[in-house]
Amino acid sequence: MALFHGIMVYEIIDNGNVLILNGMYSTSADFKISNEIAKREITNNHEKDIVGNYKARYIETLGEPKKAIYCTLEITQKKDQEAYEFKWKIGKDLIHKGIGIKINSNRIAVSYIEAS
Repeated sequence: MALFHGIMVYEIIDNGNVLILNGMYSTSADFKISNEIAKREITNNHEKDIVGNYKARYIETLGEPKKAIYCTLEITQKKDQEAYEFKWKIGKDLIHKGIGIKINSNRIAVSYIEAS
């Protein structure tokens, strides 16, 4: 089986109450441009960094019918708020994992693979 991998660029949106990651991604499976939205409630200390647990939804473009997939996204810091580890899960099952690097204060690029 060929290695599945993808690339995503998130826009980081902070409206003061909810941190939103609006992502555009493509994968080696179909090379289509698709969308993911991930939302995280901002904690009482109003932490602005992207680290945390998110509720996420993305559009599955493989197969028919195309459908929305709901999952959780866990982001942890790897090095001085410059590199981050991303883990997408459905229930307790890890489905994708990746590494993200901030492009600027409003964007992060993530390279990810299918979890094995």
